[in-house]
Amino acid sequence: VRCKATKVRSKTWGLLILSQVKTVADLLAKDGLLKQMFKGTLEQLLKAESFRLSSAFCRWEQSWQQS
Repeated sequence: VRCKATKVRSKTWGLLILSQVKTVADLLAKDGLLKQMFKGTLEQLLKAESFRLSSAFCRWEQSWQQS
């Protein structure tokens, strides 16, 4: 159960960061095509990192509870 709560918190934090990245991308990239490329790349990186961190923490938490 705690692991699920951790995933929810991690996802919420990731979405908050993602919204900030979108704002920065909008400010930095005025060209439509460039903006889409920039935002898409950062979104993919953040989603992958958020998933990796939440999965790693979940595994650590489960192993800690078993020991």
